[in-house]
Amino acid sequence: MRKTASALLAFLLARGPALGQYGSAPAGNYPPGYGGDIFSGTVTAVDESTQVITITHETNTKTEVFTGKLQAPCAVSSADRKPMTAADLPVGTIITAYFEEKTHKEGAAKSKVNYIIGIMFHTWDGHPVKQESKRMYLCHKGTWPDQPVILRRGQ
Repeated sequence: MRKTASALLAFLLARGPALGQYGSAPAGNYPPGYGGDIFSGTVTAVDESTQVITITHETNTKTEVFTGKLQAPCAVSSADRKPMTAADLPVGTIITAYFEEKTHKEGAAKSKVNYIIGIMFHTWDGHPVKQESKRMYLCHKGTWPDQPVILRRGQ
């Protein structure tokens, strides 16, 4: 019995962290008021005009779809030194979106919008991102911080 439990534990630890749909952000530096909501999956659509990204997470038993709007262009390093917009995000890229859900009221109708304040890449251009290179790239507007900053991975 102990060998079976030890083997199961070793198997689970060797697999590494699984990317699962909704979750909580790891410890780290985030904008004030951020509640820690994240969604992980594969980018399945982007809308350049609205800056909305669709992310899908599939398992053998279910599919979960998340849509979120970039709050601001993301501070991702690039050769042209321009911030990343939704149009720059390739479909098929595996990411974690750090988001805030906000409720908007238009007349009597209320709607909820997921504002993406940061993105962490798990793949880029079809290749996995090394664990030590993973960072959350800020897509946040406002006064925190005054300049785009790449935030450290949670401890």
